[in-house]
Amino acid sequence: MKGSSKPARAGDVDTSFGVDGKAVLAVTTGVSMDLNGKPAAAIPEDISIATFRLTLGSDERIFGAFSITSTALKAGFVNLANDGTPLPGFGGEGGYILPENNDKVSGRQVFQRIGRSTLLCARINNSTVDDGFAIFAINDDGTPDEAFGDHGTVSFIKDDELPRFLGLDIVSADDSHILLTAGTLGDGFFGAAIIRLKPDGSRDTTFNGSGIRWLNEDYQGTTMGRRLLAARQGDYIVVCPETGTRVRRYRFDDGEADLSFGVDGSAELVYPDENPKSLTYIEAMSIDNRGHLWFAGKWIDALADVFTDKYGLLVSTDADGHPSPAFGTGGFKIVKKDSGNMEFSYLAQDSEGRILFGGRRMSTIEDVWWGVVGRTLSSGDIDLDFGTEGFIDFLDLGSIVAASPEFVYQPKAGRMLSYNEGALQNEGTIRAFVT
Repeated sequence: MKGSSKPARAGDVDTSFGVDGKAVLAVTTGVSMDLNGKPAAAIPEDISIATFRLTLGSDERIFGAFSITSTALKAGFVNLANDGTPLPGFGGEGGYILPENNDKVSGRQVFQRIGRSTLLCARINNSTVDDGFAIFAINDDGTPDEAFGDHGTVSFIKDDELPRFLGLDIVSADDSHILLTAGTLGDGFFGAAIIRLKPDGSRDTTFNGSGIRWLNEDYQGTTMGRRLLAARQGDYIVVCPETGTRVRRYRFDDGEADLSFGVDGSAELVYPDENPKSLTYIEAMSIDNRGHLWFAGKWIDALADVFTDKYGLLVSTDADGHPSPAFGTGGFKIVKKDSGNMEFSYLAQDSEGRILFGGRRMSTIEDVWWGVVGRTLSSGDIDLDFGTEGFIDFLDLGSIVAASPEFVYQPKAGRMLSYNEGALQNEGTIRAFVT
């Protein structure tokens, strides 16, 4: 680590990342958007920044999606080397903003197609009749990929076939496909779908005959959120609605449900506490190198105090959706630090089989949340050698009650990254923790 002759310990801030452990995305009023104090992209006027999904590209390159708000709403992303330094290109020194002809656009996710253009998923035309999402394909020089969609854009807005889109995520993309999951609203109920596109953005009709696999019938009687959590598992796609608990698996080639998964085709991830007034919510999902499934979220004890009723939740299953008895209690682990609320929105497994998690926790006396990262042993027990008795708190969230940091694990670098809005509206921060 810079400035120290001592070896880095698990849980330390990695000061070799960015500047003193942070990459700061900020606004210089009326002049430019900066990364670590260097001009990244020109902006037209005073703006504020809202940070969104953090993802890794090739060689652990770091992408962070964001929105900027002024008289218009625009989307963009940062493009960093794995040490947190800005990478030139994409229209600026590590920062890219969609051109002026794209207004009312809010960035949500960046996904790098190896050897092809980078994809930016964004919400478009918010609060208008054309409200929906779009995928923008952007070449390395910041120009649209004309081989994709309509001059580099494929839009998803309400029409006769598709209801209103509330969420859209890129699950995987390569030279043969682009796999998306969608949360929708139609006729007063939430719906979900898997969508597969060809590399040029057109529908891949070899998938379920239309390129779309609607999941509504498979999730009757379960909670449906705006996002559909999904991951590629070899020849399958595993999905779970955010805030829901029902997990299902579909064949990647044709979208057919795999009835051998879980029990009769589904795994129900309900915490086994036998308390009818408690609730389980899943907010993140990942797959390890064995194909085993991992989930993070929160468990709520509805009989407790409002400041203390939420526990962070970690869930482990085998590749076929059966609970892992070696982890926690029957595959479930609830986590609390001190006595305040805690909820998780990310998890990953490191090379030692330990579980890294990220989320936020709450003061026991007021509605103030702050970010938290932690680590468990492979058994689910808190790893007391990580941070301070297994946890690291970071306070940048201040009193932004609705804010939650985004996270990503860099396995080669051995780091956990957090990405969140700072206490100031015109600043966002990516921070690295040694794992």
